[in-house]
Amino acid sequence: MRALDFLMISSPSCATNYNFLVDFIVKKCYNLIMTQSINIQNNYIYSFQEALDANYFLSDEQKKQVMLFCYFHKNDFPIQMHSHEFYEINIIAEGTGRHYIENNSYPITSGDFFIIPPNVRHGYSEKNALDIFHIILSDKFFLRYRDELRSMHGFSLLFNIEPRLRAKSNLKIFPNISANDFMFFLSEIGKLYKLNQSTENMHETEKCIKTLNLICEFSGIVTSNKYGAAEHSSIDIRQITKVLSYIDNNYNCKITLNDLCRLSNMSRSTLLSQFHTLCNCSPTEYIQSVRIDNAKKMLADTDFSIATIAQECGFYDSSHFTRTFFQKTRLLPKDYRTPPRVNNEP
Repeated sequence: MRALDFLMISSPSCATNYNFLVDFIVKKCYNLIMTQSINIQNNYIYSFQEALDANYFLSDEQKKQVMLFCYFHKNDFPIQMHSHEFYEINIIAEGTGRHYIENNSYPITSGDFFIIPPNVRHGYSEKNALDIFHIILSDKFFLRYRDELRSMHGFSLLFNIEPRLRAKSNLKIFPNISANDFMFFLSEIGKLYKLNQSTENMHETEKCIKTLNLICEFSGIVTSNKYGAAEHSSIDIRQITKVLSYIDNNYNCKITLNDLCRLSNMSRSTLLSQFHTLCNCSPTEYIQSVRIDNAKKMLADTDFSIATIAQECGFYDSSHFTRTFFQKTRLLPKDYRTPPRVNNEP
């Protein structure tokens, strides 16, 4: 008889220990698999077009119209670690499992929702009947509805700040919708899915409006006092996320530590300590990271000059921008652009 079998039948408490040990070993083995998959797949980033082609057979003309698409994912887990160029909304429609993001992982259950930003490694494992509803958003969606999205209170927290904390700080603050309220969202994503499946019409406007409504609802929920678990009770999460939101909305302006202290109503030492505990970096480092991320988007999506991008992203001048960008990426801004773009500015 195996030692573990003996422990299980010798007493109820040993059986509990046995089950705990088996569960622990399974989790460790899966973490090892996911870690190995990081090493295998982290060099390839899926594009929106590749994801669209993998799910639908569309003509070239139809593809030009698509700003988003959605689908349910179930009965096919685990999803190994991967990354892509687009934003993705994830809604846990049913069941339980585990969400992996960069080097962290979190339990997920029906009613959870969260965003996966571009170029972030992530994956999923199933515990019980997991069903995830994915909404895949193209750059065209954000360009078309840029003003509407920016005007939503909580949008930056939902799409930028919370995912950064989840990836870097091992802190789960994405909300869970109560069972009664979640019935409304299940109905709404059912309608969105039905529009997406229509073969008679692309329904792009209707799909975008329904998705905007969902984003608006989710942005409101994530800013409510329901989020922010007490597991980091020594940290005033609401005040720190207020600081993070301020940085995300004002990264192109001069931001001082005194400004952030006044905003959070914290002393300098308290702010620095709590910010570093939550974000694993200083406020100055976070500001630089936000500026670099936005500079990358502008380099990829616009023909603006290096000097213009430096100014728009809050750097002193192009030299300061180039130096900081190289320190963070080991690339010069002009080399980051692929393919090289023609500068239309004088």
